[in-house]
Amino acid sequence: MKLINFLHAYKKINRRSWMNVWKILKKARSKKTIVVIGIVMGVLAVTSGLWVAFNYRYIKTINTEAQAGKQSFLYAQVAVSSQNFNRAYNDLGEAKEHFRNTLSALDHFPILRRMPFLKKQFHAVEYLLSAGVNLSSGLQTLTKLGDDVTSVLHTKERDVTFGDIQPSEKRAMLKALAQSPADLAGVRADIELSVLLLEQIPKSGLLGPIRDVVQPVQAQLPILKTLIEQALPIVEALPSLAGYPHEKTYLFLLQNNHELRPTGGFIGTYGIMKLDAGEI
Repeated sequence: MKLINFLHAYKKINRRSWMNVWKILKKARSKKTIVVIGIVMGVLAVTSGLWVAFNYRYIKTINTEAQAGKQSFLYAQVAVSSQNFNRAYNDLGEAKEHFRNTLSALDHFPILRRMPFLKKQFHAVEYLLSAGVNLSSGLQTLTKLGDDVTSVLHTKERDVTFGDIQPSEKRAMLKALAQSPADLAGVRADIELSVLLLEQIPKSGLLGPIRDVVQPVQAQLPILKTLIEQALPIVEALPSLAGYPHEKTYLFLLQNNHELRPTGGFIGTYGIMKLDAGEI
């Protein structure tokens, strides 16, 4: 009986000993794990700090140039609304240059652009900036045309109509319009390319700030594209209709619908009008 009690007591003491040893080892392992995690976090923090310090100028360039490009684009919109096409042309040139500088700065982060999550964000920003470059270029051509056509009006001391403009000035305006279809076709191509670039941007998974910039541009560009497509045939036809570069003769027939004829009425009056560069 005593022997059994002794063995039982020995097992109990032995079990407690092993449990104590296990607790000690577990604590030691936990401390070791914490130390390892701390070292890893410290290395990551130092590495991140060094990476940010090394690439700080590129990060700063991306932020500065992107904001400057956006601001120049907004300035161009204000200039166009006030018909200051020359100022708008310069602002759009600055916007295009800022967008290009931002794209160049993004090229210094090849590792980040390969990371699964960041890859989508990088591609979205690159497509957006490339669309901005093409859009700025196309609108620059458009503002140059606007400046060529309306520059004569800015020399007047008061608001004028087309009839108040001198024949030589009308000819200059019609000449600018007659030479513009090729330029407008280039504008349409730039805008179409911008639309295609924006269509490459993923529909989901974008960060909020990027999505908030992309969505309004995606909504407005197709409208601008449609306007250019509608304006192109009008601009192509207008100089010729106004008698530039060759005089145009128009015949007007007035019919009396009280005396019905197959064409709608009896032709009782006619008129002939000749247009030479907008001059009747």
